[in-house]
Amino acid sequence: MSRFTFDRRRRALLLGLPYLLAGCAFPGTGLVGWAKSDAESFAAERQRRTPQPQSRARDGMAAPECFGRLLEVYRRDETVPLYVQSQKISDSTGLSHPLVGAELPTDLTDMLITSVSRIGRKTVYIPNDLDFRKNYTRAGAPLSVRVPKVLIGGSITEFDRAISSTARGADAGVSFGKGKGKSEGSVGEKGAYTISRLTIDLNLADVASNTMVPGVYAANSMKVINETAEGNFDFAIFGNGLGFNSINRYLQGRHDAIRLLVDFSVVQLLGRYLAVPYWRCLPESQADASVIERIERSYLANARSLRVKWIQSTLRDYGYALPQSGVYDAATRAALEATVRSLAIRRPLSLDDGKLFAELYVRIPVSA
Repeated sequence: MSRFTFDRRRRALLLGLPYLLAGCAFPGTGLVGWAKSDAESFAAERQRRTPQPQSRARDGMAAPECFGRLLEVYRRDETVPLYVQSQKISDSTGLSHPLVGAELPTDLTDMLITSVSRIGRKTVYIPNDLDFRKNYTRAGAPLSVRVPKVLIGGSITEFDRAISSTARGADAGVSFGKGKGKSEGSVGEKGAYTISRLTIDLNLADVASNTMVPGVYAANSMKVINETAEGNFDFAIFGNGLGFNSINRYLQGRHDAIRLLVDFSVVQLLGRYLAVPYWRCLPESQADASVIERIERSYLANARSLRVKWIQSTLRDYGYALPQSGVYDAATRAALEATVRSLAIRRPLSLDDGKLFAELYVRIPVSA
């Protein structure tokens, strides 16, 4: 190849550089278009590989709605809903401040209100808005005040950034031109994987007595994944650098994680207060020993006839049309034996066994 031909190709490459770079400046073209496509495919891949917070809800059902279905069964005979109010649920870590990047939301109260409302008609949220009441009262409008039964308080109490982090990288390079640096190329790849942890604490106060409800609380944590993959390629010809760099970042939605934590914590808090098996609505959750113990104690505190009524009422939810007579007759015993056998409960039939009743109670069928 003649020097004239080589120089002409070099000039053509240099003259074409502005057009190549110009193509990078417009969305949908050049490197910007590649980056957009890479980002979308990268996020889709990570979503397939990493369970999203919301995907953990059992059978696709959100926890508050599932809890509402539980209450329709376990509080069927309650005609008055549980009236709930809350204090401001805020960030106690300080990381919601703009000076530190506002990594967390400042106020979670709206999320909590939404969670309580999603449970359904068995729980009713009462707004804690004094200005609203004052304005209506001044205008002469009639306004009845509903007193809440319980008051929810709490906050984001922990945000541990990068409790676990790993990174790896590799690169390689090559040079042409007899060491004169006329043509150089390099390629590299880096990856990082970081796990952070969020914690929310909620507690419950009884409004009438102005005291905290003992043993009723929710303190739940969730891990959030931040994954980064970086690849670069660059090539230099005659000192004029052409480069391509790709950085993909996948961050599980921190705000989605907080919303899910609020949902789970509200369900746990109210489930403990009402002594119902709320864990059936929380994926991968174990039975709550404190709730089961309360069920056992409440059952054993009854006289014999009332214990029989509780068993007859529970067996009704298993499909047995038994009169709630309080008499332990042959029909009641037969229904109890059949239910215990179908659930594979290995306990003797005894009206004095609180654990037997608790096992029957927490496994009452609930429609999906």
